[in-house]
Amino acid sequence: MKVSLSWIVLLALAAALTLSTDAGSSGYVAAFYYVWYGDGGRHWNDSACNTVVDTPVVGFYSSMNRSVVEWQLRLMKDIGIDVVIVSWWGPGSYEDNATKLVFEVAREVGIKAAIMVEPWLGNDPSLYNETWWKQVLDYIWNTYAVPHADVYFSWYGKPLLAAFNPIGYQYRPVDERFSTRIVGHMSYVDWLYWSVPPRTSSNGVVSVMPRYDDYYLYLSGARDKYYRYDPHLTEGLYKDQWSYVLQNKDMVRMVIITTWNEYHERTMIEPHWDATAGVDPYHLYHLTKEFVESYRASTIIASIITVTTRSILAGAAESF
Repeated sequence: MKVSLSWIVLLALAAALTLSTDAGSSGYVAAFYYVWYGDGGRHWNDSACNTVVDTPVVGFYSSMNRSVVEWQLRLMKDIGIDVVIVSWWGPGSYEDNATKLVFEVAREVGIKAAIMVEPWLGNDPSLYNETWWKQVLDYIWNTYAVPHADVYFSWYGKPLLAAFNPIGYQYRPVDERFSTRIVGHMSYVDWLYWSVPPRTSSNGVVSVMPRYDDYYLYLSGARDKYYRYDPHLTEGLYKDQWSYVLQNKDMVRMVIITTWNEYHERTMIEPHWDATAGVDPYHLYHLTKEFVESYRASTIIASIITVTTRSILAGAAESF
């Protein structure tokens, strides 16, 4: 029987729009999220390594404050962020307790979460050996992946476990429970933490950032050199990075924002009073929302075109 071409197109459009309601069909958006802040100045200018020159709109907060965590996660969800990748510093650490709170609140808010293991033992790669990996993987599996299976973000069908270099340089496990990815700047990593200009890492992952500025860490003596990329938010770095994403959307499966709230290197998009840029506190936040909406729209259109084309070809074949 001959099928009407117009009906094929309409059905294809409906199918594509249905698919597009799932973030997976239009690409994920994630953000690196830091939970090391605390009362009493913890990570708020309490040492040279923790120099901060900008101020969150809610003040110097604690990552253990449930109201703050809920505020942050709701803001992220509202601009289209699907996943928070939490900086985690080992079993029993301050960040471990804060991460447990994040997973609880994430369930209430309706946003996914995953863990990025940080090199808390130091920068010697040999410290992150098979014994260390087994302890970490078992702990995360039993503490987060299993009890929070509805919240924990899956990548290629398994809970995502990121780890920051030099972890994984000398030993990298094969654990069937997780999708493990190494993040950072070393040549062996799977995903770049940030890059200027941006680059697509393995599995179609791109990191974008509004700024990088560790000049004040250098002034405090915490760094022996410094890098400054768009410190005054006047050079269009963020726009250029998102433009790369939009121009290469066919290759991009996930965009990771570096970062939601890393104040020491000034990569945060969290609403804040900026020390060097005369902008509204929500400037980067609203800008991110616009970029995410453009990314979603462009990938949805691509999905519609793909599904429609396939349906037209199938219908045409049936009609002959």
